[in-house]
Parts: sequence; C-alpha cells; structure tokens
Amino acid sequence: MKSTYILAVNVLVIAVVLGGVAGFVWWQNGFEERLPIRGDQVAVGLVPDDGTYIAACYYASPGKVEQRGVILLHMFSSNQNAWNNLAAELQDRNFEVMTLDFRGHGDSDGEESALKEADYAQMVNDAAEAVEYLYDLNADMNIAVMGAGL
Repeated sequence: MKSTYILAVNVLVIAVVLGGVAGFVWWQNGFEERLPIRGDQVAVGLVPDDGTYIAACYYASPGKVEQRGVILLHMFSSNQNAWNNLAAELQDRNFEVMTLDFRGHGDSDGEESALKEADYAQMVNDAAEAVEYLYDLNADMNIAVMGAGL
C-alpha cells in the first residue's frame, strides 16, 4: 500500500513539473503570437456593416506577426482560389496575406447573377473588412491591396 502511494505521488509530482515547464516555454515564446498557428491558412468569415457574409482566407506568415500585409482581390466571375499560389508564395516570404470572395462569388453570400449596382459598390466594404482584419493583428502593418480585372 505504501509503495503504491509513493508511486502515485511521484507520478503526480513529475506531471506537475512537466506541465509547469511546458507552460513556461509556451508563455516565454509568446503564446498570443501563435494564434492562429504561424504558417497556416485559416478560413475567416468577414461581415461588413450590411451583414453580408464574406468568405476569406488568412495566410499567416511563418514567424511572428509581420508589419507587411497583402490583400489579394480576385477578378470578376472568379473567387479567392485564383490567388492560392501567389498567396502561399507571399506567405513563405513573411507577408501576412488575405484573400476573399467578394459578395456573390465563391463561398460568400449572394449569387453573381443577382448582383446589382449597389452590390458592386459594397464590394469596397468587403475589401475594407480584410484590411481591418490585418490591422487587428498589427495596427502598424503596412498593407498593399492587389487586384486583377476589377
């Protein structure tokens, strides 16, 4: 009985020590900078003031959150997947990158065939939400916006 008790106490002490070491290392390396995991691509839902859901993807740079961001805007009748290769290349070069599906395109709300002139005007707000998302990561970020066939 006594040996079981001693074994249980030793296992508990080892678990607490290992947990403490792991927690310290995590804290020391800046846990907030690893959310989302650096180097990953994360699906993001953006919602401009009019409430339309805008599907987007955030490509996190491999290191800490950088001060260089790029937003890639797709051409008419396309979607954000048109930028997958360039987005990944920029990400590998330590840029924070966002792609998005404008309203009525890709996985965003609406149908392209039903878009009206007012919807096209609102696409500026779709892109502005992506800018805001990157600024929320780093308020000092320099952001370039690049589009094709707009």
